[in-house]
Amino acid sequence: MNGRIWAFLWLFLCLPLLSNAAGTSAQDYEEMGQALYDRGLYAKSVNYFLKATQADPNSWSAYEKLGDAYSKMGDAVKAKEAYRKSFQLNPDHSDSTHPSEESNFDSEDNLEESPTIVPTPTPVGTEIRRPMPTTRIGRLRLAEELSARNGSSVINYSRFWGRVELGYNYSAQGDLLNSARILTGQIADNGWLGSSTAGNHGLNMGADLGFQWDPYNGIALGIRYLRAPDYTINLNFQNDPSPDFEEATFQPSVLPITLDYYLFLPDKDGRFFLSAGAGLYPGRVHVDENYDFSVQLADPNAHNTFTGDLDTWGFGFQLGVGREWALNDHVGLSLFAKGRYAKLSRFQGILVDSTGATGNFGLATFSDGTVDVDNTYNIGGGGETYTTIDFTGFDAGVALVFYAY
Repeated sequence: MNGRIWAFLWLFLCLPLLSNAAGTSAQDYEEMGQALYDRGLYAKSVNYFLKATQADPNSWSAYEKLGDAYSKMGDAVKAKEAYRKSFQLNPDHSDSTHPSEESNFDSEDNLEESPTIVPTPTPVGTEIRRPMPTTRIGRLRLAEELSARNGSSVINYSRFWGRVELGYNYSAQGDLLNSARILTGQIADNGWLGSSTAGNHGLNMGADLGFQWDPYNGIALGIRYLRAPDYTINLNFQNDPSPDFEEATFQPSVLPITLDYYLFLPDKDGRFFLSAGAGLYPGRVHVDENYDFSVQLADPNAHNTFTGDLDTWGFGFQLGVGREWALNDHVGLSLFAKGRYAKLSRFQGILVDSTGATGNFGLATFSDGTVDVDNTYNIGGGGETYTTIDFTGFDAGVALVFYAY
């Protein structure tokens, strides 16, 4: 061990003297640079490889070794320039340092036919994190890929990503919103007490699992939960001797399962993106209803409660835009907005009443435009139709994104 240390110190001290000696050849400079390169002193080896190219501007091997040193230093732009110069000087020369592979990599023309080199992501300015490729073509390809990363965030070279998002959603709601307006007018016109409400503003939660085959294109499978405001009915009909009433809450939601194409626009801090896709949109309305129509119907038994879920499904489409910032190599922060088109109808399900009896019910829009539940065999007659809930609208929010390479 001591002998090796003394030999290294002797080499380190004598190289400057040798390099200044008269008549030093390009081959001598290459050997001096290679000795330093082999010991991991890449920056020092660059000086000798540069002197080799100055001593012999036609030395393709000196330029190749210069490219190796720059690659190890993380300077991909200079590495690519050096490798290109090596090819220009001698494009038909085999890889002299790895002759066993010369049949596969004998000229720059083979670039498209050579195996793809997929490097581990390497931030600019740090040492390369994988062994140097063993061929001239491999070295050039690696340098070109690393060079493309200069000025671009490393997250743009991930292969997979996962996204967890939370935000606001707006949806048109269609028949529910219209019914609430009609009932509000009826309350005022008839002197009843109470209210009916619906709304457009709700909650969006979701997750994506995505794959990108290059820094600009990707696809993602996603699932989201969009919760719209409750549609409520709270009426007191003010009739005697015991006022009839109706209390009901309808909770609409949709669970889109989507497939989206992503177009990424990378930059040094992260990337912008555009997305477009389609999906299956399963919808649900949870029902809780309690009413008493004994006086109106002159029937002391005309009161009941119902509870349960009404389900349906349909197809929808979505378009999105957003911006991601890299927090580090594996985590990012995203702001997004996404528009969608989805209208769902034929909500049906089993409701249970206060006696424990069950029945097949649907969400119905009556001839006066109001919405309530009714037996499915009544829907389609007397002006009744299935209610359409319009989930068309948009989402906006924030997401955490996790990257894998």
